[in-house]
Amino acid sequence: MDCKLIIFVLTGALLSVAFAQTRQYYFVNTQLNWTSAQSVCRHDFTDLATIENTDDINAVVSTTSTFTGKAWIGLHDDLVNSWRWSLNDSSFYGEGETTFRNWDSGQPDNFGGTQYCVRLLANGKWDDVNCSQQYNFVCYNGTVNGTPSLVFDQTLLLNWTEAQQFCKQNYVDLVSIRNQTENNIIKDIAGGSTVWIGLYRYKEWSDGSNFLFQYWANGQPDSGSQQCVAAGFGDSGKWSDEDCSQSLPFICYTPKELPPSCVQLGCPSGQDCITFNGTDQCVDPCQNYTSLNDDWRSVNNTDISTLHCDYINWHGWYRLFLNNNSAQIPERCIETLRCGTHAPMWITAPHPTQSDVIVNRTVCNNWAGSCCQFPSHTIQVKLCYGYYVYKLQRPYACHLAYCAEQMFSVSGQNETSITLQWKKLNNNVSFVLQFNGTETNITAPDGNGTVTYTVSSLTAGTKYTFTLFYVFDNIRYSRVQLTAVTAPLNAANFTSSGKTQTSITLQWNKDNNNTNFVLSVNGTETNINPPVGPVTYTVSPLTAGTTYTFTLFSVFENIRSSGLQLTEELPPSCVQLGCPSGQDCITFNGIDQCVDPCQNYTSLNDDWRSVNNTDNSNVHCDYINWQGWYRLFLNQNSAQIPDRCIEANRCGTHAPMWITAPHPTQSDVIVSRTVCNNWAGSCCQFPSHTIQVKLCYGYYVYKLQRPSACHLAYCAEQLFSTKVSGQNETSITLQWSKVNNSVSFVLQFNGTDTNITAPDGNGPVTYTVSSLTAGTKYTFTLFSVFDNIRYSREQLTAVTAPPNAANLHSLRNNETSITLQWSKVNNNVSFVLQFNGTETNISAPDGDGPVTYTVSSLTAGTKYTFTLFSVFENIKSSGVSITAATGPNFVVGLEIELNSLTELSDSDLQDALAELFNLYGILPQISMKVLSVKPGDE
Repeated sequence: MDCKLIIFVLTGALLSVAFAQTRQYYFVNTQLNWTSAQSVCRHDFTDLATIENTDDINAVVSTTSTFTGKAWIGLHDDLVNSWRWSLNDSSFYGEGETTFRNWDSGQPDNFGGTQYCVRLLANGKWDDVNCSQQYNFVCYNGTVNGTPSLVFDQTLLLNWTEAQQFCKQNYVDLVSIRNQTENNIIKDIAGGSTVWIGLYRYKEWSDGSNFLFQYWANGQPDSGSQQCVAAGFGDSGKWSDEDCSQSLPFICYTPKELPPSCVQLGCPSGQDCITFNGTDQCVDPCQNYTSLNDDWRSVNNTDISTLHCDYINWHGWYRLFLNNNSAQIPERCIETLRCGTHAPMWITAPHPTQSDVIVNRTVCNNWAGSCCQFPSHTIQVKLCYGYYVYKLQRPYACHLAYCAEQMFSVSGQNETSITLQWKKLNNNVSFVLQFNGTETNITAPDGNGTVTYTVSSLTAGTKYTFTLFYVFDNIRYSRVQLTAVTAPLNAANFTSSGKTQTSITLQWNKDNNNTNFVLSVNGTETNINPPVGPVTYTVSPLTAGTTYTFTLFSVFENIRSSGLQLTEELPPSCVQLGCPSGQDCITFNGIDQCVDPCQNYTSLNDDWRSVNNTDNSNVHCDYINWQGWYRLFLNQNSAQIPDRCIEANRCGTHAPMWITAPHPTQSDVIVSRTVCNNWAGSCCQFPSHTIQVKLCYGYYVYKLQRPSACHLAYCAEQLFSTKVSGQNETSITLQWSKVNNSVSFVLQFNGTDTNITAPDGNGPVTYTVSSLTAGTKYTFTLFSVFDNIRYSREQLTAVTAPPNAANLHSLRNNETSITLQWSKVNNNVSFVLQFNGTETNISAPDGDGPVTYTVSSLTAGTKYTFTLFSVFENIKSSGVSITAATGPNFVVGLEIELNSLTELSDSDLQDALAELFNLYGILPQISMKVLSVKPGDE
């Protein structure tokens, strides 16, 4: 921190103080060893020279003008008796426990002459080392049930002084070791690390003084074996360590007569005794103080990134400043973690109002819920001309620091005025307030209160600088400045632009870059600094069904506007809604609503889900978002999850999923169903889960859940499973599943609608469509109907059976084959020929001629029955039958004379004879062979 001594002189001359030397030094030019020199000094003078500052150095050097060598002084090393523990509490140590030592072999050795601190090694032994080295350390933190509480931080490496300071600030002190048992405990805690312990020492003065002043020559001290110290008269009196047996001249001293002490002086009221250069003097603290201008001390400082301790010298008087303006210690309890420290300090009684007295005030501190948690202490305070000075005392511990607040402050402000407040001090002081180039004289009111003054007719959101002078006998003694702002205007158009179950979006306008905002929501505040223009801000997470009050403050230079309020109630949650039977709570755009799943669902139209899909070339996983309700479709027709175990590797997946119980038959309830899966020979191989199902008006909806693994997918089959249960040349009979007694149906085909009422009972619905054309394809559309509304649609294509083939007859036969012939129906009709329990598929030939088919490999002289079916779209006609036989194995010789106008071949003759035999009824089973003979060849 920056500190400076400021001396105010109202009248008279500047005070001059002569330094008073406390010791008279003598140079003895007799060469003796250090011990002998000590004996001479103690016999003839007081002791070997003790030196506590540079003035003493100058006095020693001035004892001789001709000597340029070295002379003994009283400083020396005592490696046995000079060790002491950092914890200086006699109640902690029992008899002999302060002298317990566990030195390693050859230690302590003061190697290099600079080893004043002690470390504990991994083997539990001790070693003296240079205090500037860095090690881990063990802190002592009091006792618990008589046992020392120890703290070891293996991550922190500090030098000995830093480690001592850390332990004192955060615990009690660096650890002391009183016996071998404790030594072993600390060795175990360190776990093989080298650690600092609390043992240390200083070089000692012969007269027992503890002054820490040092004046070593370059490179000194440099030897642990050289344990006595000499001053070099040829080196400005600088010191070096020497062998104590060496013979040197020496310096002795006797005390000088001292100037009067503070007690002897007896200072008058309003003055204090202060030591300047070793001499006590009575001075006015108002004219002799040190300035503390640390802005971190402000009561408004809540920054805890850097926490301070009060590292001042605790000597003399201090005046507080904040931002170069006079400040004072607050007279009220200040919240913890303010003023740049843990526990802010404040005074428990008001400041004095008389300027000619010094008063005592108790200082407290705020921590752990108590405004005076740590031990309090007393400081002195004096009222000067427009400010206070304090004789501060060191607090109980680090991170307790003196707070400060401006003596000139703002007690209130709005859009058009700023109210100022300052300390009155006493009735003899008046004030001048200066701002915007004008001055206002203000008289202090009667009484001991503060002075309050309101400056009006100001502009909203504007910064003003006020200067206040304290006036006594028309002389302005103290000047304090304050910058303050008027509150900004409230934001315009503060509204709610949207809300969900757990959030609300607010909107308002920002007019300039100098304004930001604070949004308060049910006591919680959020800082918002958006760009200029319309502002949109969403508050989340909030609780559904709860009413919130939002207060928006415009903020300029940390000053708020009067604020705008908005009260909004969030929509209730599913739990709060309590949906009625048949409805489910679903979130739409962040808002929970009770809805009928029959009217709020997502369609799944994946034909690969079909129970008839056995294609394993593309195996699917169910990648849906598992939210809300779903309705299944196959080929745009309503479908349902099957309620029977489906074979593995169907439905486009490995393990098809199905429900283990039938679908509901009531349409006003939501039911739960267990979902199983088929794999590895088990219809429920992987873990099952539960879904919800609702019957709607002719279809089902499902609240699906994610299965336990990929390649488990929900199966689907047509909802009504409309199928053809029979058909012939003039009719098609349809059959489908019944939903319940409340649902009827409309069957639509060829542009006509037929209303069909579901029969009683749980069986399927059967309906025959008549008067149809044979061999014709028809498309039927089935609708489910509830309250005259068509809800679900399912399509089916079916055909009538084709007409039988005409003119079926046996064209010819022999002992092993029969040739049949019949008329062709049309190009779309094929045939199935059935005989002897076998069926043969026969395609119609091109063209319009008859169909000829030879049945071979038959038995001679055997009768066969042939049935011929016409086939259209895999549907057979009723069929026609004929009987034919193969011929016997004998030969009949016939002599027939034929006249022909042209020459005939043997095959032409055979065809002509077959026609002749048919004409006269000769059995067609007779086979024949024609041998032609020319005239003259008989």
